[in-house]
Amino acid sequence: QALKCNTNTCPTGITTQDPKLTWGLDPRYKQVRVANFHRATFKACFELMEATGMESWATIHPRHVMRRVSLGSCKSYHDIYEHLKVEKGELLEAKGPSRLLRLWE
Repeated sequence: QALKCNTNTCPTGITTQDPKLTWGLDPRYKQVRVANFHRATFKACFELMEATGMESWATIHPRHVMRRVSLGSCKSYHDIYEHLKVEKGELLEAKGPSRLLRLWE
């Protein structure tokens, strides 16, 4: 969603000048949509915990979540997403993936 904000087609209406898109900013409606989003997020998290056999969200790591990358092939998020390989404090110590280090400078 955030990738469309500069095109005046922001799906949430936050940055748009188009009146047809700003209706979503009305708190009477937005609160229901936000609540539905959070409810669905929690449901997905619980399903993921059940599928991995974990008892706490804190114990799930990128290596536990798999994504199909092609027909008959899956990879873990750890293997797919470089930014998930960064350990706490690494960027502050100039350690980690080179692509992220360049962005951090």
